[in-house]
Amino acid sequence: MQGQNIKNSIIIGIAIIIAGLITGAAIYTKNTPPPQEKTEVQPTDFKKFAEAAEKAKAEDFEGATKLLAESYNERLQIVLKNKQTNKRLLKTYEDSLAVIETDEKILARYLFDIGGIKIKQKKYAEANAYYTEAVRLHPENSMYISGLGLTFKTLGRLSEALGYYEKALKIDKKAYGENTDTARDLNNIAGIWDAKQDYKKALEYYKKAEAILAKSVGKDNPFMEIVAGNIKGINQKLNASKQQPSEQKTPKKKQ
Repeated sequence: MQGQNIKNSIIIGIAIIIAGLITGAAIYTKNTPPPQEKTEVQPTDFKKFAEAAEKAKAEDFEGATKLLAESYNERLQIVLKNKQTNKRLLKTYEDSLAVIETDEKILARYLFDIGGIKIKQKKYAEANAYYTEAVRLHPENSMYISGLGLTFKTLGRLSEALGYYEKALKIDKKAYGENTDTARDLNNIAGIWDAKQDYKKALEYYKKAEAILAKSVGKDNPFMEIVAGNIKGINQKLNASKQQPSEQKTPKKKQ
């Protein structure tokens, strides 16, 4: 059951990653700062980002990774140039910081998407490294933090995974209240307690996730089906654990 629990976490994580990669074009455009006076800096990394999304959809993971890496390097050069010339290009120092921060968030997005491809390739240690850097560049992005938690879980580092899942929950609750994002975080936390064999605590968090989903998406949602399956599995484990003590107390016959 633990393997199934990890599998469910990976399914949810991959769904978020691929959906994010496909819709990244809109996010990229929204976060790209407006032109500042006249400059020769013309970002070309967006086109490669879009091409990478198409390759990821076609499961050409090597090709997608290559394009994302090239996009990352191109954006990095823009970041460095902005840092070197911010006083010349921008009206105020505060404006320059805003542009650099936006550029670094775009860098974080590339790193996160490469990490997502590494997860699909089951290269969890490499995914962990990419996610760690993405979180460093954008430390308040709960999606990146959850991804990092997932990699720690798959690597068997449960306490570290729990810390990141709890941080993602705190961010999402503050931003959105009770919605599918907070339900996802609660489901992830429950999975850690399940893996730690604290089934009562796992059941507590699964039921919290179920209650939120019942209000926000209804019983027929695929995510609700996953959580319901997790609850069923936990109840089976709890029942099995209640039976074990009586079995262990049965005295062995003397030889």
